[in-house]
Amino acid sequence: MQNLGKRAKDKITGFEGIIVRKIVGLFDSNSYSIAPEAKDGKLNDAEWFDEFRIEIIGEGVVPSEVRMEAVVQNLGKRAKDRITGFEGIIIAKNICLFDSNDYSSGPEAKDGKLNDTERFDEFRIEIIGEGVVPYAR
Repeated sequence: MQNLGKRAKDKITGFEGIIVRKIVGLFDSNSYSIAPEAKDGKLNDAEWFDEFRIEIIGEGVVPSEVRMEAVVQNLGKRAKDRITGFEGIIIAKNICLFDSNDYSSGPEAKDGKLNDTERFDEFRIEIIGEGVVPYAR
């Protein structure tokens, strides 16, 4: 992702830092996590912002090589966690500056109730079938 590692600013609040994560959503709901610089030797929490709010303001840091081949191709597919057996539809891919990527998967509703989504490291996920058709980008 071309913006990972770049210095960015939220256009609304002015919050600044380095883009350390990006979530690519199934229905075009992309967002970025921006980590601010440490102050007085203390780390401050990263914050999440919708993509349209982000302004790139500088180069930042160089990311490690990010595996991009499956970023959007698996969105909407039915997947299973190889460890727990949890099954659901991949609704987002969380891409990290230093390669700790993961998927968010949502199970089908049961008895008319929605269940929580879960996040799994990308290497734990097995694609087990087609799911829903993603939003056309």
